[in-house]
Amino acid sequence: MSWISNFTEQEREQTHFVALPVDPALQEYVRYYWAIKCGPATLVTPELLAPDGLDEIIFSYDSHFVRDVVPHGHSASFNTNGYIIGSKKYGLLCTRISALSMIGIKLQAGALHKIFNLPMNELRENPVSLESLNVEVVNTLENKLYEAKSLNEIKHLLDAHLMKLLGEIPPPTISDSAVKLLTLLNGNCTVSALAEKLNVGVRNLQKQFDTCIGISPKALAGVLRFKKLYHNLNDAHERGLDTNPLCDLGFYDQSHFIKDFQKYINISPQKLFKAKTELSTKMLNICLSQDRIT
Repeated sequence: MSWISNFTEQEREQTHFVALPVDPALQEYVRYYWAIKCGPATLVTPELLAPDGLDEIIFSYDSHFVRDVVPHGHSASFNTNGYIIGSKKYGLLCTRISALSMIGIKLQAGALHKIFNLPMNELRENPVSLESLNVEVVNTLENKLYEAKSLNEIKHLLDAHLMKLLGEIPPPTISDSAVKLLTLLNGNCTVSALAEKLNVGVRNLQKQFDTCIGISPKALAGVLRFKKLYHNLNDAHERGLDTNPLCDLGFYDQSHFIKDFQKYINISPQKLFKAKTELSTKMLNICLSQDRIT
């Protein structure tokens, strides 16, 4: 039995989620891998998935779930064998309907455009099935992941196949440099200042983002700023410390930062950290605090 299809008694009743580090040679474009599985007897709870400024490839094996966009409330039911999705501007609330068996790859924003040569502005955060892409390396990987006997084997398969995919991509572009700079600055940079730092026109930069990233530089900056804000608040909460989330993140008052926080996951910081018994926070913490993945 493979790891993804074999459930222990505990895994039949509880959600098993793990994040895996990538080979250092891939770190320019790949952030981390993740795997999740749970049996049909597992208690059904909504999982809050925050926007993290990353692209994603997801291998989904007989998994059925409902996906609600936060805060707009657009709902869609998914039952697919695998898909890709670009960087998101808003959070998602996912509720499984059946057993769940999935493996994911988190990539730097813009990596999907490079790998699959897709115009990301035409996707606009909408999933695209792996079947429709019909890329031989990806199809082979999907089958081998299902047959893998352990998490260690899954990691090595992902590393090896991504080496092939990324070995054929074009050299870095202006949008790649912009993403790296915005990430370094935790999104605390205006579009005009970003364009000036990169010695490029604002309209040219926005056009590059439209095609390569799928969301605007301003939208990505907002997500990265939220991500840093969450990381600071969560770290302080776990350590029992007080923190001033306004410091160095561009917020001019308390109501501003609370409104900005709610924009992405539709819940205030206070309510989120009180909801740990109602919402799974492990995936949320890993999604927004990737430096803890070893």
